[in-house]
Amino acid sequence: MHRRPQLKQLRLIQTFFGAMQMIGGPIYGYLIRQLGIQKALVICYSCTATSSLLIFTDKVSLYVSILPSIFMHGQQGHQTLLSAFTMPGKERTNAFGRMGITFGEHILQLNYYISQTIRLIETTVVLFLQFITHIYG
Repeated sequence: MHRRPQLKQLRLIQTFFGAMQMIGGPIYGYLIRQLGIQKALVICYSCTATSSLLIFTDKVSLYVSILPSIFMHGQQGHQTLLSAFTMPGKERTNAFGRMGITFGEHILQLNYYISQTIRLIETTVVLFLQFITHIYG
C-alpha cells in the first residue's frame, strides 16, 4: 500500500531540489550567453515540463524526476528578457511588477494542484486495487 513520505524525507527532497536550482543558476546564465534568451527559455520550459510529467513510484525515481530542475530558471530568464526588451523607467517597472504577480499566483496555484493530484492518485490507486481484488479475488 502507498505510504505518505515522512517529514524527514520531504526535507531531503526539498534540499535536493534547492541544490539543483543553485547548481543550475550559473549554468543557465552561461546558456543564455551562448544560445540566446529564446533558446535558453525553450530549454527551461522543456525541463519544467519533463520534471512535471515524470511519474515516480519510489524514492529513487522521485529524485530522478527532480533532476531536470537544474534548468528550471524561467524567472531569471524572463528577467533577462524584460531587461533586454523594455526601456528603463515606468515600462520596465510595470513589466517586472506583472511578472512578480504571476509568480506569486503560480506559487498559490501549485500548492493547490499538488494537493489535488495527491488525492486523485490515492483514490485511483485504491479503486484500482479494489477492482483487481474483485476480479482475481
